[in-house]
Amino acid sequence: PWNYPLDMAMWKCAPALATGNSVVLKPAEQSPLSALRFAELAVEAGLPEGVLNVITGYGETAGKAIGMHNDIDCVSFTGSTEVGKYFFEYSAKSNMKLVWTECGGKSPNIIFDNSKKLEIAAQLTANGGFFNQGEVCSANSRVLIQESIIDEFTDLLINEAKNWNTGDPFEPTSNIGCLVSEEHSSKVKNFIKKAKSETELLFEGEILPNTNKVGTFVAPTIFRDDTGKKEISTDEVFGPVLSLIPFKSEDEAIKITLRFLDNEVRVDALKVTIHKKVCKNNNCNIRKIESDLSFDIKDKILKKAAYLVKNDKEQKKSKKTESAITGTEKGN
Repeated sequence: PWNYPLDMAMWKCAPALATGNSVVLKPAEQSPLSALRFAELAVEAGLPEGVLNVITGYGETAGKAIGMHNDIDCVSFTGSTEVGKYFFEYSAKSNMKLVWTECGGKSPNIIFDNSKKLEIAAQLTANGGFFNQGEVCSANSRVLIQESIIDEFTDLLINEAKNWNTGDPFEPTSNIGCLVSEEHSSKVKNFIKKAKSETELLFEGEILPNTNKVGTFVAPTIFRDDTGKKEISTDEVFGPVLSLIPFKSEDEAIKITLRFLDNEVRVDALKVTIHKKVCKNNNCNIRKIESDLSFDIKDKILKKAAYLVKNDKEQKKSKKTESAITGTEKGN
């Protein structure tokens, strides 16, 4: 993918090469240069010819050719959910190759009213939404905040957002650069435009005045969506945009968190960040939870997600059985 082109190439290629596989690497058409340089360095380091192969091109041609090739046993894809589905289709139409996908997400960040250090939570929230221009598949772009502290937390978050300056990445005072392309920045701007008509705009940053006006810069933007159901809160924006969603209770937070299951986002892509007071030996601190399932709420969320998916599969299976029985009865 183009958002971390060299990092992702290393994550994919290093284990495959280390376990004796030959690799065909197709970088995103927006960011091919680092992959090509990686291949040059691999040859210089003595890697045999043909073991690491870099093919540049567009997804609908070069990507499809990889997905359909009968001599390729496994494809690992990172990108949009829409394109990820194509690779399962290509697999079914070719040699039933393994397909490992890492697709889009809409990760929630949950702020409870017993968080005693909201300033830290606000700082981490801004970083989770604006880092790398928000072009991160696990960006915490949905911010669930308990109602009793939403005004206080919003003020803290806006103050943090003001520290994120948008401009030329070579400018020392800038910490948000341009988005990857005019096409993508246009998509992000359309999300923002629609959200302005559907939700409350809380903050919109400015682009540094000395920035070259190439049209691909988007400043940090924060909305409040009291329903949690608007497009800005359910779809992956992939830009520096946060949606604040109020909740009353822990149960309601879980329900809001799981709304993404109604959209085309994989369950195993769920990443929950929780800011909650943690007390141990009379010492209370705020903790940011990524993968630790020790907190009841995250465990509840994951268990509920698994239940909903299982229930959905059973319902679909039941409908297929009913359709088959109906068809048989009609045939008779």
